[in-house]
Amino acid sequence: CMEMNREEIEYHLKNVENLDDFLINRGVKISDLHAAMNEKVDYATEFDYYYDSKEKQTELAWIDTRYIHAPARSGNNGHSWYNLLFWGVYGLPQNKEVNLSSIRLYDLLKNLTKMNFNELKELYEDGKSGLSVYSFNKYVKTGEKPVYIGINDGTHRIILAKVLGINYVTSKKVYVYEYNPEKH
Repeated sequence: CMEMNREEIEYHLKNVENLDDFLINRGVKISDLHAAMNEKVDYATEFDYYYDSKEKQTELAWIDTRYIHAPARSGNNGHSWYNLLFWGVYGLPQNKEVNLSSIRLYDLLKNLTKMNFNELKELYEDGKSGLSVYSFNKYVKTGEKPVYIGINDGTHRIILAKVLGINYVTSKKVYVYEYNPEKH
């Protein structure tokens, strides 16, 4: 597999191999692509009203990507994770507005031309690489799975992790909020 730079990967995805084939041929599971097509970004704004700030965790944390509901930038709400990547690569349909940088996505995708999928997965999960995400808000409610929403940085890395089927991303700061039934 040949290593590509940003211009080469853009050309490749637009003229040689479509995004799905590119990903599948490099080890991404079709079932993970389908999951990313069916799951929509959800900022769950009600969390701001019904949750109380509990603590800030600053040690390295492993965040299960199944519980990440949104990346750091608003403007992507209601779109599937897959569509965000697809539009980032190929451009937006006219009636859509999202907050993305194609360049950032090409730079992340080119990793798949210089390493295999498992090596990339390891980089996401080891906590040492630049693929660590800076911080998350974590919303907890008794008896329910936690919900993570990205803050500040890492939007493109999170989108790619969700589409590629990466199990965990690492984070350096987690702000924990707890459900307060009295506020509801």
